[in-house]
Amino acid sequence: VSTQSTWGLILSEMESKRGVGNYDKSVVLQKRPGHKDALTCVSSLYNPDSKEYVDIIATTSDDASIRLWDLRKGTSVKRFADPKMIKEKMANTIFDFDSKTLFTASGPRVFGFDIRNEKVLVNECTSNAEGADEINHIALDKKSNLIAASDDTGNIVFFDKTFAETPTIVPMHETVCFQSEFVQIHRKKTKKTHNHCFTIGFDCRISRMNVETKKGEHLLNVGDFFRRNNLPLQGMTLPLPYSIFHDDGELLVSLENGTLLSIKANEFEQYKINYALDAHINKIVRSCKAAFDSNTLLTLSNDMCFALWEKKEESGRVVAPEIRRQIVIENKPNWIETTPNNYVLIADVTPDLYIYQFRDLSLIHISEPTRQAEISYAVFCLKKK
Repeated sequence: VSTQSTWGLILSEMESKRGVGNYDKSVVLQKRPGHKDALTCVSSLYNPDSKEYVDIIATTSDDASIRLWDLRKGTSVKRFADPKMIKEKMANTIFDFDSKTLFTASGPRVFGFDIRNEKVLVNECTSNAEGADEINHIALDKKSNLIAASDDTGNIVFFDKTFAETPTIVPMHETVCFQSEFVQIHRKKTKKTHNHCFTIGFDCRISRMNVETKKGEHLLNVGDFFRRNNLPLQGMTLPLPYSIFHDDGELLVSLENGTLLSIKANEFEQYKINYALDAHINKIVRSCKAAFDSNTLLTLSNDMCFALWEKKEESGRVVAPEIRRQIVIENKPNWIETTPNNYVLIADVTPDLYIYQFRDLSLIHISEPTRQAEISYAVFCLKKK
């Protein structure tokens, strides 16, 4: 399914809106139409072990479909849908390298699509299974071959990825369970590695579950992480957690108040954190580590921008990262993803996929300011290969 892109010379205004750095209102290298409704997710299929699918991504849309894209061609090459998938009820998409299956969720059901299907338009899933309530997010654990589905009732529903077994429903939160993340934790005292599933909910809590026993071990209040670490917490209400991401023993929890909370996964029950970063003014929709640079974190915010941060350590201890760049986006965002080839992919409330590519983390050449420091101009010159 072919699409078009625009390349050229763009003049754009930069406005410094915060002390943490300038907003770069930059040109989008590629703006790709393809779907008919808002994108809920964009996922990289890259396998770091086999180095396969470097330039292959998948987008999920509220038009009740998934599209497979080849970034080398800049086109959508395959579309997946199923009659049971519900418009405006689409969660994220994840890829299982072993079975070559894309998994997504729509309403209370999880669907699997084999990407090796030779059809360009695939109108029926390979497999599916139903949970208890509307699913907001799914995560895949390679070790246990389980899919964890976070639902509106506050449950985590565990599916065997083959859907051969009856799903296991585990209550975790008093209200909406929004996201989950599988984490392997090595205990020095026991010299054993344990498999856990961390979840965030709209009850302002973060939970940890033992995957082997399917029992919750700890359910901690977001506000207590601030109080026990003597950190200021603005406002009368606790900030809701909106995403959770695991990176080398570090849990990155994105909060409604623009704070990025870095929690030590192996000391979770002790409320141990690395830092609480005042990253944005408004809600952080998602945070992740860059696939193209292990020392770079990204945050996506309702500030209408995404930011790149350089990870820092002092005396072997993780400390708050430093801002490297902020890029203004056009629409309210839903998801951010990266690939090894310096691509940053943005899914937002429009049907279009926005693709940025960084060369040495520098998309633009900034000219000498033509106004005062708070407003300057930048010239973008993009060359098609």
